[in-house]
Amino acid sequence: MTKLQNEGVSPATALRILRCLREYTVGHALSVSVLQLGAQSRSRKPSKGDARYNLLAQAADETAPDDHFELGLQAMLRGFEQR
Repeated sequence: MTKLQNEGVSPATALRILRCLREYTVGHALSVSVLQLGAQSRSRKPSKGDARYNLLAQAADETAPDDHFELGLQAMLRGFEQR
């Protein structure tokens, strides 16, 4: 918090930022842990060739369930910097 305060961020806002980062990180870690424990997927994503296969299903096929952490973290940090 001291580093944020030295950058002109109020203590209350610094605490909000730290809470956001903590909750984002813990939530992601929990999600990845569930996947690693082999939890069954609840997705009803249609397979390629199915008439219901759409852009969302295609996007799911082209990404991994845990490949978005860095993207989200960078977006949050840029947003905090603009504040």
